[in-house]
Amino acid sequence: MGEADVARRAWAAPLLFFGVATLLVLPLYRPGGSGRRGGDVLSQAVNLPDLRHPTAVGLYWVAVLLVGAWVVARGLGYATPAGAYLAAAGVGWAALPASTALHDLPRWWTGTGTGVILLAAAAALWRRGVLYPTLVVALLGAAVLVASHPAVGPLIALGVGLFALADAVPDNALRTTVAAFAVALCLSAAAAPVEAGSAWALAGPLALPGLVLVLGGAVGLRRPAVRVGSSLRA
Repeated sequence: MGEADVARRAWAAPLLFFGVATLLVLPLYRPGGSGRRGGDVLSQAVNLPDLRHPTAVGLYWVAVLLVGAWVVARGLGYATPAGAYLAAAGVGWAALPASTALHDLPRWWTGTGTGVILLAAAAALWRRGVLYPTLVVALLGAAVLVASHPAVGPLIALGVGLFALADAVPDNALRTTVAAFAVALCLSAAAAPVEAGSAWALAGPLALPGLVLVLGGAVGLRRPAVRVGSSLRA
C-alpha cells in the first residue's frame, strides 16, 4: 500500500465513521420534551427543547467528537491535515454551547447570511495564515449558524472540521464529498420545520447529510489513489 493510498484511506475512514454515527443517532431524536430551553450544558448545546432525552443526545455527540478526533489523528500520520482538522473541529464543536448565548440577539445578527459571511471571512483569514483571528471569527460564524439551524447544529459543527480537512488534503474525491455534504446540509437546514412535532421532524434533517458521508467514505475506501507528484487526485 503506497503513501497516496494510505492518505485516501485515512480520510475515508473518518467520513464513514461520522456518517454511520449520524445515522445511528436518529432513534434518539424522539419528541416529548418540555419545549422550554434550559437544563444542563449538554441539553443547551443540543438546543432542541422538544427532544425527550436531550442530555443523552448531547452525550452521544460528545462521544462522536472524541472518537472521531481519535480516528482522524490515528489515520493521518502527518501533522498538517490532522492538526488542521482537530483545530477546526474544536472550534466547530465549541460553537454548540456558544450558540446558546445568541438566542436573545436581534434576528438580523443571528441569521444564516451573517453566519456564512463570518465563516467566509474566517476562511480568508486562514488563507492568509492568521491563526487566532481565524479561530475567533470561525467560532462566531459557526455559533450563529448553529443558533439559526439547531436541528442540524452538530452537523454544522462537524462540517467546520471537514472543510479544514478537505483544504489540507489535496484529494478531489474528499473535496467532492465535503461539497456534497455541504449541499445536503443546506437542503436539510432549509427543509427543517421551525416547530418540531414528530420524530421525523427532529431526526429527518440529519439523514441526508449522514447518508452522503457514508457513501463518500465507502467510495473513498474502495477507489484506488493515483499519485500525481505530492498530491492526491481522484
